[in-house]
Amino acid sequence: MLRSRDTLFVARQDQLHQLSAFQEEISGFQEISGGDAILRVPILNADSVAAGLLETGGGDLDVDATLQGFLRLLHQRGGVLHCQQEVHALSKRSGGWLVITEDREFYCETLVNAAGSWAGELGRLAGLSDLGITPRLRTALLLRLPAQLFDADWPLVVDIDEEFYFKPNAGLLLLSPADETPSAACDAQPEEWDIAVALDRFQRASTLRISRIEHKWAGLRSFAADREFVVGFDPIDKGFSWLAGQGGYGVQTAPGLAKLSASLLLNAADRLPEQMTPYLQVLSPERLID
Repeated sequence: MLRSRDTLFVARQDQLHQLSAFQEEISGFQEISGGDAILRVPILNADSVAAGLLETGGGDLDVDATLQGFLRLLHQRGGVLHCQQEVHALSKRSGGWLVITEDREFYCETLVNAAGSWAGELGRLAGLSDLGITPRLRTALLLRLPAQLFDADWPLVVDIDEEFYFKPNAGLLLLSPADETPSAACDAQPEEWDIAVALDRFQRASTLRISRIEHKWAGLRSFAADREFVVGFDPIDKGFSWLAGQGGYGVQTAPGLAKLSASLLLNAADRLPEQMTPYLQVLSPERLID
């Protein structure tokens, strides 16, 4: 479920202030020299890496195995997943919600809005606020490097200003410009400009020149205005619960956010571990209502 991988934040000479500020704010990172960073990832360009921050002990989640495990738990507990059921309308009915799709109707007393980048749209469909949750496009590429220059054990490398990141992925190198372009909720596609930006930033930070892209795609990440998660009942309608705004961290945070959400839905917040209870207020949708 978890493959060991370190994380390495890198900084140019003109970014050293940001590196120091990050180290003061986030614990668990060891400062290393630019030379040490290049020893760990030899394709890095010495002119573009003045220093780095290294975190050990992290890893890559097996996303597919994680999702399949969650799905098995759903089935074991009597849940049913209905695919290809786009929600066309929501209406209040008998104290609950009538959910209308193209060819089916579902009734529930409490509706949980876990619609990802469509969460704001679903809120509006229910006649409520979208809470300012905005989808943002993220671009990714897969590159094939010469075998003698590639190491599957390289760390995740992140520019300290998050202008790019890259890491090994199934024998290829996954690269992203870490873009967050505002977007409508849609079937996202990569833009040529963002692809060009990703390659330019990578080539300036590395010693390589890329002539071929193996695969390219884009996805959507959604954020509230304060970039915190949104978990809890809507202030206007207590039969409508939010589980949204994960900003691309949904898989990593799923167990914790699910526990928070379930505690509210089951009126069992008093059973939460003490260290989790402050998040009920921090993540409440009420903070996003003017």
